[in-house]
Amino acid sequence: MREVYKDIYMKELPLPNNPLKYLNFYLVKGKDKSMIIDTGFNREDTKEEITKAFEELNIKPENTILFLTHLHSDHTGLASYFEEIGLTIYISKIDGDLLNNSVNKSDQMWQNVIENAKLQ
Repeated sequence: MREVYKDIYMKELPLPNNPLKYLNFYLVKGKDKSMIIDTGFNREDTKEEITKAFEELNIKPENTILFLTHLHSDHTGLASYFEEIGLTIYISKIDGDLLNNSVNKSDQMWQNVIENAKLQ
């Protein structure tokens, strides 16, 4: 973790087997509430790295919100984990609808993706 601006911290989260190599994970430390930006992949080692960041900065997850910049799995991978532990999650309406539909109606959503790809 390194402080990139007052109370804004950044950590490189590894993205194994991905040409991008890592995701810039941000944690904004607030007086009453803090915010994390994006989550990395849904991997146990990524979850451990984020947990260490909370501990290192003395931030309680229950006083934190999650902001997802966009729908890619390297940004949203641990969203369900953070929802389970009680974080409020923010994402754009369009991506939020897609994300919710991918969980609730995954077969139809992926069928639509395949059909749209054929049109390209």
